[in-house]
Amino acid sequence: MVTVGLVREFTAEVAVTRHAGSVAIVQTGKELGSLATLIGTGGILAHGQDAAAALAAGLADPAEPPSLKPKNPALLVGSGYVPFACGLLAEKEPDAALTLGSAHMHPVGERPRERNKNGRTA
Repeated sequence: MVTVGLVREFTAEVAVTRHAGSVAIVQTGKELGSLATLIGTGGILAHGQDAAAALAAGLADPAEPPSLKPKNPALLVGSGYVPFACGLLAEKEPDAALTLGSAHMHPVGERPRERNKNGRTA
């Protein structure tokens, strides 16, 4: 049986709900959780100690579930001051940029390939 009290409560709930705001969760930034490869560039990574630890600091932390950081990417380091040029080249010649960039990157923990004076792999 519907009582006056229930109608009054329902009416108040509907009225307030209609006028009240709500909190919506809004994503900011890009979702990088499934990123396959994270490439670090710059002298501190290319020539410094423990590039793996430096890049790992940018990965997802299970203690922060809302994070959209990469979860388990391959870690590469760019060398030869080439990665910046690949970004510029990619706009016009994406295949050439990929070829050039791939030749100047190596997995974290491995030494870069030796190059001769013409910049080619020895």
